[in-house]
Amino acid sequence: MVAFKLFKLFHARPLASREVQNNFGQVTNTVLRGEGVVVTQYNKPTLMILLYEVGLEAMRLYRAEQMIHFMKSITTNDEAESLTLEDINRLVHELRPFCFYFHSNLTKAPQ
Repeated sequence: MVAFKLFKLFHARPLASREVQNNFGQVTNTVLRGEGVVVTQYNKPTLMILLYEVGLEAMRLYRAEQMIHFMKSITTNDEAESLTLEDINRLVHELRPFCFYFHSNLTKAPQ
């Protein structure tokens, strides 16, 4: 269902910002029917109005794409690649007291 609504956004209706301001009720009804609206200022698209659930899905997809890009950009080394789950758990448990100490001192009010 959300995928269909995302597809419909590619056919979003462009409206000038003044038109959106003067006819907000009609714009709301258009969006509630599942049609996106692209708001323009000086004939340039500046923002979109869309259903909340469609916006959430679009943001989720955007964040997933950002994460994929980030993960592809990180370099690892052979030593890190060879760590087992037990090695990782041991390292986390070794660092936990340090992280707790650092967080506790970071959140204390200055005296």
